[in-house]
Amino acid sequence: MLVAGEALRVRFEDLAGLKHEAPSIEPLLVAFRDQFLIEAAASLVGGVRKSVDERVANWLLLLAAKSERDVLPITHEDISIALGVRRAGVTGALNGLQGLGYVELNRAEIVIRDLQGLAKVG
Repeated sequence: MLVAGEALRVRFEDLAGLKHEAPSIEPLLVAFRDQFLIEAAASLVGGVRKSVDERVANWLLLLAAKSERDVLPITHEDISIALGVRRAGVTGALNGLQGLGYVELNRAEIVIRDLQGLAKVG
């Protein structure tokens, strides 16, 4: 995990058993699976078709949404590894986003200032 948060690990066998014991959970599991696949596909397509600026903006939006916080304790290096791009490209993208007032860059943290602005870039 790049950002601290809560996670739950469930063995497949336990989940399969729960599905039989509580059939009403199946639509939730299907919705989760579908959302996960949509995000994975979008990430793959984005890696090919989008600029580094767009990819960084999208990744920050996703991370902020998943962690439910505006202050992200991550570094430029963390982002470059996650996106598979050069650190210099990430630094350039983040400096541009900061210049637009969408983020604030601090040592080992990024503060999201304007989610709508980030969404326009991504």
